[in-house]
Amino acid sequence: MTGSLPLPRPVTQTIALPVDRAAQLLPHAERRGITVGQLALRIVEMCVDEAMIDAVLDDGAGA
Repeated sequence: MTGSLPLPRPVTQTIALPVDRAAQLLPHAERRGITVGQLALRIVEMCVDEAMIDAVLDDGAGA
């Protein structure tokens, strides 16, 4: 279409997950048949989508 705006590109960010934390997540990921990275993404997405960040961190910053 002439004059249409381009679709936005997906934006990604790589994060470092410490090996010991990845090891703790591994059994949970295996039970779901997904990778640790996919599980970590699902956890972050759920916290954001359900506005749970302040409740999960419980550090008083959301007050």
